Amino acid sequence: MQDITMGNQQERLSDFEIGWLAGILDGEGYISLSVNTTHRSIYPCCKIASVDEPMISKIKELLDRTEIEYGFYIRKPKNGNAISYTIDVRTVKRIKKLLSIVLPHLVTKKPNAEIALRFSDIRLSLPYGHPYTEEELQLLKEAHKHTLHKGPKRIHNDYTPGRKPRYIRKI
Repeated sequence: MQDITMGNQQERLSDFEIGWLAGILDGEGYISLSVNTTHRSIYPCCKIASVDEPMISKIKELLDRTEIEYGFYIRKPKNGNAISYTIDVRTVKRIKKLLSIVLPHLVTKKPNAEIALRFSDIRLSLPYGHPYTEEELQLLKEAHKHTLHKGPKRIHNDYTPGRKPRYIRKI
């Protein structure tokens, strides 16, 4: 039999750790809605990239303690520059969990975090594979107003989750 209270204690971060993580997200992070044109899907994402290995290790430790899954990438440039590390959190459930923890402490990335959280709430309230609502498409446009990356020039009419053919041949 597993002790439920022990699991909850491991997931809990101190206020200092939450504030530190929020500060790193504000300064080094990226929070927005992204578009996968191949699969015609929209998804919230949060990335932190840095050349500071101890900082990245601490972020990984905090995410592991909260049981938030993430992608970890190492980029070794050929020209001899510093190795860069990227932590990538995607999917509505993971983003919702992460942003629910850090949102009260965010400053500069707060508008995008609120948009990503709202998008996640809408997606989770709909059945899987449901077409995107007008509100979700509007949130995508809004998210790209708050970022340097302006997103797609055109939003396809059929952004439905799931695998779609990349090219449709007209006969």
